[in-house]
Amino acid sequence: MKGRVWRRPKPDGTFYDTWSVVIDAGVDPETGKRKQLTKSNCFKSEKEAWRWIRSTLSEMDRGEYVPPNSILLGDYLREWLPGVRSQVKASTHLGYSSLVNRQIIPRLGKVAVQDLKPTHLRKLYADLAEDGSRKDGRPGGLSTRTIRYVHTLLCLALRDAVTDGLVQRNVAQLVRPPKLRQEEMRCWDGQEAKRFLAHARSDRLWAAWALALCTGMRQSEILGLRWTDVDLDNGRLTVQQTLTSIGYQPTFETPKSDSGCRTLDLDPQTVRILREHRRSQAEERLAWGPSYVDSGLVFTRENGELVHPNALARRFSSLIKESGVSKIRFHDLRHTSASLALQAGVNILVVSKRLGHASVSFTLDTYGHLMPGQQAEAAARLASILYASP
Repeated sequence: MKGRVWRRPKPDGTFYDTWSVVIDAGVDPETGKRKQLTKSNCFKSEKEAWRWIRSTLSEMDRGEYVPPNSILLGDYLREWLPGVRSQVKASTHLGYSSLVNRQIIPRLGKVAVQDLKPTHLRKLYADLAEDGSRKDGRPGGLSTRTIRYVHTLLCLALRDAVTDGLVQRNVAQLVRPPKLRQEEMRCWDGQEAKRFLAHARSDRLWAAWALALCTGMRQSEILGLRWTDVDLDNGRLTVQQTLTSIGYQPTFETPKSDSGCRTLDLDPQTVRILREHRRSQAEERLAWGPSYVDSGLVFTRENGELVHPNALARRFSSLIKESGVSKIRFHDLRHTSASLALQAGVNILVVSKRLGHASVSFTLDTYGHLMPGQQAEAAARLASILYASP
């Protein structure tokens, strides 16, 4: 492979100030014709042009050269999304699609993938923080957690672009996402939790509310729980599947991580509540007769059909309004459960395992501020060792 450098002549016989190059890239195996790579009037000096030739020839020798293309980021992401559908859970893919179409393409969709620079991504993250398109329609920017999710998505997509030979480097890996802020956590104290449970005692799904507060299980895990996953005699249950809403369509999935698949011990009171719920469900089965749908789920509608996640959230909101406690999301029952356990002195490693977190460090980052008196207790214990009389 050889290269050549020249300056194009002007009509008056002089030459342009910029330099052009051409590289003989060998023979195209498909057409049998010689391939040439040309860049016209792109270099300010002959030395710069020769430096580019040497660098490009070296990349070609190593198999790292990426031919120029004009593929736009928006077009690439639209093609990339269907390709990763089989690699992630349906709910994750729906989240990817939403971020791509609502956040990334409107801002960077017309930028060529090869022209993408770290400055583009830094500006994207700043724009999203100031004025992102929120699903809930509320004014203001996106949370740092969502922006970091956008960053993760771009890292994955551009990693595949490198693998596909569209770009030479993954520019997303050169950018630091915004630091995760500890957002104010909304949860109930013990009095509000008891007040809510007392009011919800007569509700059909009383056992679901009790289970959420006593175990910290996610809404999707509670709705996906089957009686085959529950061992009331030994006081435990196993989380093995979830029920989520994807495009309003109820969808069963497995937990997203290995730590999400877990076994939880139950206290005697919660076991009693679940036994009562099972008896009530058996009575509903008899009342509906042949029309009853045997879904095998612990929490169902009166006819045995699954409970739609949106319906559970609406019922939860109604009970909150009726009971007069402060307004929180269903997911905040999980926060409430964790905070009450930590305040009661439960070891944070145990709390982490029960919540299904991938690591105890994540639990500490999320709930560590809810462990009152831990530093004072540690100081007192250490002092008792150091200053004790011999």
